[in-house]
Amino acid sequence: MDKWHPPRAGRVKINVDTHVIVGLSWFSCGLIIQDHEGRFIRARTRKDAGGVSVVEAEARGVLEAIRWAISLGLYGVDIESDSKNSVHAINKIVENYLEVGVVFEEYRRLLEDRRDISISFVKKQANKVAHILARVPCEINCFSDFITPPQSVLEPLVSESLMV
Repeated sequence: MDKWHPPRAGRVKINVDTHVIVGLSWFSCGLIIQDHEGRFIRARTRKDAGGVSVVEAEARGVLEAIRWAISLGLYGVDIESDSKNSVHAINKIVENYLEVGVVFEEYRRLLEDRRDISISFVKKQANKVAHILARVPCEINCFSDFITPPQSVLEPLVSESLMV
């Protein structure tokens, strides 16, 4: 997919992306929840201390999406990430990720009883809003929740919803 597509009726979609700059001791994550009509539900940015690899940051981003969906009491959730490595590891297509094995074990524990949560790969072009959110300024070791879209994502969000 080269563009964002809404989930099926009755489901929501969480797009997730992370931002890592090699040599810095932090990484950030952006998440957005939209419904089957492309309507904005919520967004979150998160910034954590720690110099991590891109694979680990992406894996932690998807884990954050799973935890957030569970904490919000959401059911029928499609999570999309543009990290093919993370998605394949979560879906057990590849299992040799020693550096983030603990994160993948946490996924499996959380998803054990949640068959209503799916995780799939999407191209970067279909993950624009999460990509922008991952770069929203935030203090280290914090998160920001948005119940209305932040200004920085309005244009791509409206553009995506017009394609639905």
